[in-house]
Amino acid sequence: MAKYRIEFERDKCIGARSCNEECPDNWEMKDDGKSDCSTKDIEEDQLECNMNAAKACPVNAIHIKNTENGEKLI
Repeated sequence: MAKYRIEFERDKCIGARSCNEECPDNWEMKDDGKSDCSTKDIEEDQLECNMNAAKACPVNAIHIKNTENGEKLI
């Protein structure tokens, strides 16, 4: 099991592209103008990039949780 899990509320996405700009390796824009992540289960080496994406989201639709202790990081 991955150490972290991305919880993305896609219905809240307004297509600002902030996540894609901060973490293009995991976030991409779809044909409907909203973002989506390629991988929801991430490891330590992917955490910083995805945390930056979550912090940049203007509608707070991206959350990251530590799967080992249940702590919500953002």
